[in-house]
Amino acid sequence: MEYTSDKSNKTNHQAASTSLIKNTTQNKTISLQDNRPATIFQRKENKVNINDDRALENEADQMGAKALQTKSLTNSLSQTKLQKQSPIVQRTVLSKIQSLKKGGTRTVYYSTYDPSQEFENQFDAWRLDTRLANEHNDFSEEARYPTVFTHYNTDSHNVPPAVGKAGPHTVSHSSLSFRLAKKIKKHSLEKIRDEQVVTLDEFIKLLNTEAPSKFKKSQRKRLIKDYKISYERLQKIIDGGKENYPGEGHELLMRLIQLNPYTVYGKGKSVSKGRIKHKGERKEDDFETSIDNKAKFNSEENYSNFKSKRKKLYEDSSEEEKEEKDNEHKHKDKKTKSVSLSPLDVMVLLGRTIRGALYIMNDDDWDAYELYKRNHPENKYPR
Repeated sequence: MEYTSDKSNKTNHQAASTSLIKNTTQNKTISLQDNRPATIFQRKENKVNINDDRALENEADQMGAKALQTKSLTNSLSQTKLQKQSPIVQRTVLSKIQSLKKGGTRTVYYSTYDPSQEFENQFDAWRLDTRLANEHNDFSEEARYPTVFTHYNTDSHNVPPAVGKAGPHTVSHSSLSFRLAKKIKKHSLEKIRDEQVVTLDEFIKLLNTEAPSKFKKSQRKRLIKDYKISYERLQKIIDGGKENYPGEGHELLMRLIQLNPYTVYGKGKSVSKGRIKHKGERKEDDFETSIDNKAKFNSEENYSNFKSKRKKLYEDSSEEEKEEKDNEHKHKDKKTKSVSLSPLDVMVLLGRTIRGALYIMNDDDWDAYELYKRNHPENKYPR
């Protein structure tokens, strides 16, 4: 009987411990939703039981520590797998407004890779962010970043989400990121920045023109601060004075481009879900197809300037695509039309001699002739 009782107590004890660990995980999930610990009220509201047994708490802490040790070994692989499954990546240093118990506020900084760690010093946040980014190295060219709409609808003391509340884009995000990626391969970060990104002073002027009337001072302060942080960081990368992780220049460009007040045209929480959806975006779309004609702003002149900037992203790509299509058609024409070419004919095509001239082929000419034959098997080459 005594053995049975001990076994029953042990079973109950383990069950309670398991329940607590599960509840702790649920509480952590709640806290991560808005970057602050879940209150007792929140836990009750979400039907999460509360257990105050200290012995069970200690046991749960020990088991949790062991789980974290195991998790740390696989974290890099799991993060990489997660990012490959989803293009939604958020990576840089941003700020938020923190209320003080004695009254007033202060600005704290955090890496969006790990927003749970807050710093009073911006440099310390950058150092953590760069280290985490280099460890995981999972930059995505197609990542979606916060817009002004995101900041409008996120309380200043919370962390702006990566893609939630992103707002209806005036230019297709998929198309824009595709064109930017192609342009970065051909032009310097500085050239693209000067073409596509407004300065901090220009950004503030545009924001004052288009910000909603209910935009709180603390939200406005955070948004301007975040823009300034990204702009200054990009400048340091352009100057070559700061270490950066792979893709950071590209990411900062995209962040600054997407923070432009004319990137999205929704200003409040009343924007329909249909407008916020990606709407079947296709990255290969041309500029006119990518524009959402339902976008409306206070200043048509500013919006026109915005569109002129974005259109430049598509110019190089359009010329390249036209050239690729022309070459493709030429190649198809060659395949459908077979031509008989003698060794001398090939030399004329290669520019080694002119037609009708007396020409004796050397070893290099014959090698070039054989190479031409391999590259153009659609033609006939008489022996």
